[in-house]
Amino acid sequence: YPITNSSLMTFAETANSVVWADINVKGDDIRLFNAHFQTTNINQSKGELSELKSKGITDREGKKAFDIIMDRLRFNAYKRTEQVEAVRTVMDTTTKPIIFCGDFNETPSSYSYARIKEGLIDGFKSGGKGYAYTYKELLHLLRLDYIFHAPELEGIKYYSPSLSWSDH
Repeated sequence: YPITNSSLMTFAETANSVVWADINVKGDDIRLFNAHFQTTNINQSKGELSELKSKGITDREGKKAFDIIMDRLRFNAYKRTEQVEAVRTVMDTTTKPIIFCGDFNETPSSYSYARIKEGLIDGFKSGGKGYAYTYKELLHLLRLDYIFHAPELEGIKYYSPSLSWSDH
């Protein structure tokens, strides 16, 4: 399908971005967004804690490490909120039906999920069955990646493969 317009949104001081493209599908335009929002740094934090644990740290050192990790998680959540609001500005001015997909690094109970989903349908809920996860760590319990679509579009099938080369 031909791409009739596109743009790349980058976010200052991060490697994160959102790309959108207007695509003509059999005479009708849709706007497709693909996003990668700020990381949580869970994997980095997990490695740091394992290293500290192997060294035999004191309770005080453990609390300090925990506080640093929590500050990092809070900072990254704040960065995601900024990124989501920037994208939402573009979404709110879009007159075409939207498909929005990406790595949110957030759960379905998060602000980022709720804000991007406004006016859209979660593709898992419209095309999925049973239970699905997109993040392999933490016992395969989390969906951090999403596909949303406009109500006038139909979700047919939702499948999230487990890939050896990705933690998602």
